[in-house]
Amino acid sequence: MPGHDGLPQLVCFDLGGVVIRIASGWKEAAKRAGVRLPPDAADVIASPEMIRLVEKLETGRIGHSAFDRAIAALSGLSAADVADIHTAWLLEPYEGVAPILEWLQRCGIATACLSNTSARHWALIHGPGRAGLPMRLFDHTFASHLIGTMKPAAAIYSHVERTTTATPQRILFFDDNESNIAAASSRGWHAHLIEPPASPASQMQRVLDRWVG
Repeated sequence: MPGHDGLPQLVCFDLGGVVIRIASGWKEAAKRAGVRLPPDAADVIASPEMIRLVEKLETGRIGHSAFDRAIAALSGLSAADVADIHTAWLLEPYEGVAPILEWLQRCGIATACLSNTSARHWALIHGPGRAGLPMRLFDHTFASHLIGTMKPAAAIYSHVERTTTATPQRILFFDDNESNIAAASSRGWHAHLIEPPASPASQMQRVLDRWVG
């Protein structure tokens, strides 16, 4: 239920798949980067070592150069190819999300982004290119590689609560990952799963209308 005054204290957004369109996986990103994946790429992508490397990257425990070299050694790609694929992962902001952020700003409701991401993607998101986002519309920005932990670990949600001083029961959260939603819900956040193929902005606006109206 909404807070006692009918408004959330904080509206928190995941980025990839919620605010910004991303590639569906390595295959699509490689195609966009003009890189041909090796025949056994599917096995490499699903391997435990690949998953561990991504986790290290997105918690800031490994840099991009080391990540690119490690993935190259696993996949048979060059490190430059890995970098190109990873860069091509981010596409463009979803239509209709910026107006939602502006609307919340006019309503005086604090906003935040909470993303499992890396230094490379964080730079692209803050940059002038097609993947750039209007980060000025977020009152708080939380990135896993800077915090040192990632969703769905409880520590990252606790970090958001401490930094923003928002009461968990008055935080709205949008994410496209069920595990992240479950973890946020367990803390009392009002977490809502963004699901394809409907527009993320439309899905979020329907929820926000029930709170802000």
